[in-house]
Amino acid sequence: MRGRISLLLPFLLTFWLLSVTSLPVLAGKTQLKSGERPQAGSHKVLLKFPSQSIGYFLVVRPRGALLSQDEIVTRQAYASGTVQIPADCMIYLKLNYFGATNCSALAAIPGQYVRKLELGSLEVEDKDAAVISALPNLVYLDASGTDLTDMGVKQFGKLKKLQSLNLSFLRIGEASLAAISDLPELERLTFSGSRFADGVAKHLTGLKSLKILGLTSCFVTDKTVAEVSQLPELMELFLSRNNVTDACIDSILKMKKLKRLHLADTKVTVKGLCRLKALPELSVLLLRLRERSPAELMLLKQALPKVTLEEGTKEKDIDSSIFAPVH
Repeated sequence: MRGRISLLLPFLLTFWLLSVTSLPVLAGKTQLKSGERPQAGSHKVLLKFPSQSIGYFLVVRPRGALLSQDEIVTRQAYASGTVQIPADCMIYLKLNYFGATNCSALAAIPGQYVRKLELGSLEVEDKDAAVISALPNLVYLDASGTDLTDMGVKQFGKLKKLQSLNLSFLRIGEASLAAISDLPELERLTFSGSRFADGVAKHLTGLKSLKILGLTSCFVTDKTVAEVSQLPELMELFLSRNNVTDACIDSILKMKKLKRLHLADTKVTVKGLCRLKALPELSVLLLRLRERSPAELMLLKQALPKVTLEEGTKEKDIDSSIFAPVH
């Protein structure tokens, strides 16, 4: 019996080696198609960052479509050198100044593993938009305060899995809006500080999944609010520091799922605000409370007993870090 086993051992060893070498190699160069990721399992993939850190990254394991469902796998670390992660994981990536000026490095990571990308307040330019728009599984993109213009932002229309997009404080116009007007999964869109005026609205009505819309300081009027009221899933609306009046209340009352409403520094009066009691889901109203008299505040609390009144200051509406120096 032992003699037979001894005779079989070389053949068994050869068979085992052939089976192992025929498996797909997931560490190093993979044979994946663009946008494809390996299935869950014990395999690993190599992420190739430049030797100099391009920022910070965090490894997560998607547990569903939403970022809020992601499982955090590792602590935040420098994005430099070669890093090994489980094949069923992805990364959140926040670029630093070096990373923003060397966006081409994103293509070598490889890009299908980038789920969230933060570029806010960095010197990202239109020439970098091509590599950003080639990240096929990107769900979250913050490009606020960068040097992007319409030429670059138009390319973001290719990011069909985007759920959150921040384009605040950019020099963009209707060309950018038209390009992103049919992103099927977009739930959060922020334009704070962009000089759109009422031209913005006609490009937003097709975003049927939109739940949060930021239009703070966008020079919009009651006309825009009327068109925005066609968004069926809207739950939070930022209208602070715009030329909206009591006339917009009729439109706002059509947003039956609205939970949070920002109306600081607008022309909406207390009389108009009291009409918001007809919104069944409204729970938070942000105003310039310090400019309201005690009598006005009492009237609002009586009219809106289930609504929390919060101070709609600049710090509340806009992340103050965007005013910090770039470097």
